[in-house]
Amino acid sequence: MNKIVRILLCVTLLPLAACNAQFSDFRQVAESFIDKPYKAQTLEVPGEPLVVNLDGVDCTTFVEYVVAAMISGREPAANDAEFCKALEQLRYRDGVRNGYLSRLHYSSDWIGNNVKMGILDEVTDEYSTTMGMKRLDFMTTHYPSYPALSADRALIEELRVIEDSISNEPYYYIPAHKVPEVAHKLNDGDIVLFMTAIEGLDFTHMGFVYKEDGHTKLLHASTRYNKVCVDPDFLADYVINNRRCTGIRVMRVK
Repeated sequence: MNKIVRILLCVTLLPLAACNAQFSDFRQVAESFIDKPYKAQTLEVPGEPLVVNLDGVDCTTFVEYVVAAMISGREPAANDAEFCKALEQLRYRDGVRNGYLSRLHYSSDWIGNNVKMGILDEVTDEYSTTMGMKRLDFMTTHYPSYPALSADRALIEELRVIEDSISNEPYYYIPAHKVPEVAHKLNDGDIVLFMTAIEGLDFTHMGFVYKEDGHTKLLHASTRYNKVCVDPDFLADYVINNRRCTGIRVMRVK
């Protein structure tokens, strides 16, 4: 390859390389979502298409879009094949979208599958030796709240099998009262999932650790502020002030 061709090739590839570097960085990706409006239930679409709704996000879709951009190195976009492939791997069991129940509805299932797929590491045990377990059946016992389950009752029995398979699996967690002791040790960009005392349910929220001026905060899609934001409360205070939060688990993008 002659010198001129090499120079032209480098110039041609530079914008793509710069784009990929940008969108593999947590801060660059996550901060691009700040002030995006909170919008719930964007995934509840008949036929279970791969939804990419960047005009409004909930806590889970926000995390998924950011992580998919990081692992693909691509700007979040519904027409980008690499980004969509990464998103599908995150959102669906074994990365295969095959109907409503292939989606990882329970965050416990989402954690386990993405650890198995090599996308995430669970690092909770680096900060706590406390273990717990919980019976999960919230979706089947509250099926009228889920349009797909109401429309097809056969899915309820299939979902019970999934709930049984992920129930009562022991896990490490950081109890709520211990979070103030360890919050400063968490890494910028760690995914924090908030456990709940609600019967039959594992988590009610998730977001990212965000380091700001030496403090550990939470970058998340907030129902309180109705948008993606850096919460004004420190992460530890956010946990302590949530009476139903029993603790947190922590994931890290590989």
